[in-house]
Amino acid sequence: MDIQVALGGVDTMGWRPTPTCAGIVLPYRAGKDDMLFADRPTAWTAVGPGEFAIFFLEDAHLPRAALGDGEYTATATTGVRDVAGNALAAAHTWRFTVGAAARKIYLPLVLRK
Repeated sequence: MDIQVALGGVDTMGWRPTPTCAGIVLPYRAGKDDMLFADRPTAWTAVGPGEFAIFFLEDAHLPRAALGDGEYTATATTGVRDVAGNALAAAHTWRFTVGAAARKIYLPLVLRK
C-alpha cells in the first residue's frame, strides 16, 4: 500500500491498473521498492490540501502529475531525515523536464509490504 499526500496546492495523480501495463522501463528494484512503466494513465484524480490517496499493488500510479511544461530542479537537503532520525549525508540535486519534449509518462509501481 502507498499513501500519497498533497503537501501544498493540488496534486493531480495518474492511475492505471497494473495488469494493463506492458511498457516496462525499469524492472522491479527491491532497494527502491518500485518499478517504472511507459504506459499512460487511464484515469486522473485531484488530491487537494488535507486530502490523500491510497494505492495498492494493483494500482500503477503517477503522483506529481500536475506540473506545467518546463524545466525543474529539485533539491533534497541535509534537513531530510529518515524514520530513524538520520540526516541525509549531503544535499542531492536533480533536474527534469516536463512538456512536449518529455511526453513519455513513467508510472511508478510502488510495492509496500
